[in-house]
Amino acid sequence: CSDPLSNGWQVCVMVPRSALAQHFIQLRKPVLFGAGILIFLSAAATVMLLLRTLRRTHELGEYFRTTMEEERDVEEIFSGTDEFSFLNRQFNQAVEGMRKLHQEKLAREQASRFLVERAPIGFFRTDRSGEIIYLNPQFIHMLGYRDLEDILAHISSIEEIYLNPESRREFISQLDQYTEVQNFKTQLNTKSGAHLWVSITAHIGAPRDGDSFVIEGFILDITSDMEERSELVKQAGTDPLTGAANRRTFDAMFERAVQH
Repeated sequence: CSDPLSNGWQVCVMVPRSALAQHFIQLRKPVLFGAGILIFLSAAATVMLLLRTLRRTHELGEYFRTTMEEERDVEEIFSGTDEFSFLNRQFNQAVEGMRKLHQEKLAREQASRFLVERAPIGFFRTDRSGEIIYLNPQFIHMLGYRDLEDILAHISSIEEIYLNPESRREFISQLDQYTEVQNFKTQLNTKSGAHLWVSITAHIGAPRDGDSFVIEGFILDITSDMEERSELVKQAGTDPLTGAANRRTFDAMFERAVQH
């Protein structure tokens, strides 16, 4: 038997003749030396393979990081059929797909932003308390202000432009109940002190902290329509020649008096 090897094993040979055993004894040292060389080469190959794997893993990880953070062009840094090449190709496909979707999203956002900025109606985003998040130019000009900085310099909350504070509370109450309000009519104060009739259509866009939420919507200037309607009501109840109340007005007033 040989001396114990590094792993504790011993090489032993059983032979039927002592002469043959002497021949094996002569071969023992060359065999053990060859075995040692093979073990050393195997260990060296294992270390080299491990170092190569670590280096490739680091290269792949660094490529992933720079591609995502610095928007580096995708490339195949590994070629072949191993797992690193497969991960490289799969990552490139995912990045290209993600970038394509991102470009499409940006294009849609730019188109939406252009339409909102150029729209002849007022768009707004506020929160429940009235904090102004966004107002498009038409909304700002509708109230007689120059730009967003100008309106923020004069008011701290959208509630301040309501002529009747109770109207704002009713608007919020309807949003709480239905999450959407259509054609809500109210009067707003302009910068010059005039009153503006508007129709508001809005919905709850996104929740915020606590019980607050984002309100998104648009407003239409209906001042001329309301004034025309008021004039038509007035004309329907008065004589066009004298301006005195006619029979229709008399009947309405008489009915109210009787009810009283």
